[in-house]
Amino acid sequence: MKRFLQLMVMAGVPFGAALGLVSGLKHGLASGLGSGIACGLMFGLAIATFVHVQGKKFARLRPTYAKEGLVIDGGANLGGKGGWLFLTKQRLVFEPHGVGGGSRVELPLATITEVRPASGMLVRRFEVVAAGKTLSFLVESRDKWLEAFAPLLGIASASS
Repeated sequence: MKRFLQLMVMAGVPFGAALGLVSGLKHGLASGLGSGIACGLMFGLAIATFVHVQGKKFARLRPTYAKEGLVIDGGANLGGKGGWLFLTKQRLVFEPHGVGGGSRVELPLATITEVRPASGMLVRRFEVVAAGKTLSFLVESRDKWLEAFAPLLGIASASS
């Protein structure tokens, strides 16, 4: 429940504030404040509910990956497409959630040559270099992901 409320606030407050500001400039302060609060609450609730439902959906896949030695998993974004990322002792798999398209990506650990923090404004991104391609994943806890890769790839943790 704490995580649900946290997501609701993290999504709803910026959305509601922006909408309230725009609406307030166009229709007056009272209208802007009211619409900002109402829409922020609804948007936050919708996002938190979506994340909760997706988490339950992908939790059903955990036993499949547990057989391979599941190391870490969680919500992720790859190329603007959302889904779930699984790291096992054998491979890295991105399972798209199916909303907005996207395709499944599977990388055997033997093909991964580098895992590094991504540069730029989004500090929750990390990059995986495999077979000459670089994939950039947006996750909740980048440092945990980088630390999870380190022993599997025989590298020092690159979370800084």
